[in-house]
Amino acid sequence: MCLIMKGSLSASWPLLHNCRKTAIIYLIIGLSAVLSNIWFTPISEIPDEPNHFARALQISEGHFYSKRVAPNDSGGYFPADMMRVLHAYDDVNFHADQRVTAGRLAFVKQNGWGGPVKYYGIANTAVNPPWSYPGVVVGIWLGRAFHFSVFTTFMLARALTGLLAVTLTSLAIALCRRGALFLVALASMPMTLHLFGSCSQDALLISAAFLAAALLTRQGDGAPPSWALIWGVGFCFIAFVGKPPMLVFAILPVLTTPLIWFWRWLVSLAIPFIVSIGWALTGIRWGKAAYESVDGKSEHGQIQYLLHHPLQFPGTMLRTFHLQGQHLSEQFIGVLGWLDTFLPRAFYVASVIFALILLAFYLPKIRQSAWETRRVVMTLTVVICATILVCISLYVIWTIVGQDEIIGLQGRYFIPVAAFLIVAMRPDPALIATRPATYRLWNVVTIGYALSSVVTMAWSLNVRYWP
Repeated sequence: MCLIMKGSLSASWPLLHNCRKTAIIYLIIGLSAVLSNIWFTPISEIPDEPNHFARALQISEGHFYSKRVAPNDSGGYFPADMMRVLHAYDDVNFHADQRVTAGRLAFVKQNGWGGPVKYYGIANTAVNPPWSYPGVVVGIWLGRAFHFSVFTTFMLARALTGLLAVTLTSLAIALCRRGALFLVALASMPMTLHLFGSCSQDALLISAAFLAAALLTRQGDGAPPSWALIWGVGFCFIAFVGKPPMLVFAILPVLTTPLIWFWRWLVSLAIPFIVSIGWALTGIRWGKAAYESVDGKSEHGQIQYLLHHPLQFPGTMLRTFHLQGQHLSEQFIGVLGWLDTFLPRAFYVASVIFALILLAFYLPKIRQSAWETRRVVMTLTVVICATILVCISLYVIWTIVGQDEIIGLQGRYFIPVAAFLIVAMRPDPALIATRPATYRLWNVVTIGYALSSVVTMAWSLNVRYWP
């Protein structure tokens, strides 16, 4: 299905792995999912969407930096009517008996951008860099240029964000040479599709991770990496500046490439780190608020605790995964809305079984070349490091000092981390050549999983929010 054979497998990438058909199918499915998400998910009913939209509004007006007004408060000035619309359904969150009524929907649709401009704190999104919300910013520009209501502008911003994220992901699938079906499965999970159709920065973060991982699968050991590949990977990593733990993946191409081309990949490593330093000296320095509270949360205090008790954190992390493992895996697959809309139990079970089968299908050979072994070991090492860094960041920001369980951890944080597993998987061209019937079967099953995800997501959201 995705194969044009030229030469022998021993040559450097003799197979042109053409997955355009699969990518086009995913593009259609992904856009359908985005549209259904916009239709069935009420405004602001995705985690932190009000603050993400407010941050994007700042950026659209040329205010690239939020204003820190107190050590633990950072934000900006926004129209009061807009903020009322963004928080119109706050009482619906975590109340399964609450639904979106026709009267409340009419109120949300009619309100514009008026009212006095007031200060609102958006500390959790205040330091997100300006490039985190391209779709949302363009949506706001268009909405205000054509005098759309806040509701219409918000939904337009969701649509443009989803269009960008699905397009980048489809491109990643078309370019992928390892673990392509696993990548399609990750991109088709209800959680991924739900975030794609939102105003959250997670849409760009996840789709950029998919594209970066797919580009890294195109690096073989028989030819030097092209400058287009290097610059493409480097620019994808810029999306990770808003999530510092993800920047560890910038060292992955340096670790997995033959030493003779080591220096080329230093360019892709330098791009995100130079941008990160620039943003740290400006946006983070001027806009970051410390997460401290009277109940014992303190970034400074937690960092000091980690430095004085470094051997206790591994146990804390293992205890967290033991206690929260089931819930985190459910969130990874899809707990929708404001993390209060669960999918049918059977879908979670089927998703886990399907993922395990795909992992087994792409499992690297026990005996392989030294270069391939190095690729696998280094990739898994970096994935583990990224997981640990995600846990440390949540431990520092949201957890009471010294607590033996990490608070604030969510399954969606690990979706972009999981994307880089494909770098360690077996090449698709080799699998197509040796097991064509099996590959075709799992290709069809993967597309079926994507379709079932869209249907399950739409059904779950409809039951949760609408009468």
